[in-house]
Amino acid sequence: MSEAPRPISLVRGARGKRIAVIKGQDSGRFFDFYHGILTASWPGFVAQLAMLFLTVNLAFATLYVIDRGGITNARPGSFADAFFFSVQTLGTLGYGVMAPRTLYANLLVTAESFTGILIIALFTGIIFARFSRPFARLVFSKVAVVAQFDGVPTLMFRAANQRGNSILDASVNVSLAGNYVT
Repeated sequence: MSEAPRPISLVRGARGKRIAVIKGQDSGRFFDFYHGILTASWPGFVAQLAMLFLTVNLAFATLYVIDRGGITNARPGSFADAFFFSVQTLGTLGYGVMAPRTLYANLLVTAESFTGILIIALFTGIIFARFSRPFARLVFSKVAVVAQFDGVPTLMFRAANQRGNSILDASVNVSLAGNYVT
């Protein structure tokens, strides 16, 4: 006798958390990159931005080191000089001490400048999205009561808004589950 397929399976998500996936659902929705960024803690979010910034600069520094004489006033083959030149280029600082010398370095600076503009726009958009994301501040009573309402026994509980604003067009869906012996 074959066993029926399990409707729920457990998978390991980010950070080793176990996530239940119901058969037939898109499991990719649990690994949504954008949602992960928006819901990450602020220290985790800033750490992710810093890691992306460092990774991009390390990648461009590696490309700059390939051209040993490509950066004016940089020590030939110095990874540190190439890295700090990359930071200055990506951040559009341009201190004036180091500058691209060869065609290869100029093309790389062009690509890195464009990448820097995109990264700044991306960081700005994500930070704005995190700050502008609304959060509900509702509290519910710990005790529910059954009382007469319009002559019908009705389950009632209290809900309150912790903010000073008004809630418009609110709706609540309540489900009740119980065991019944027949």
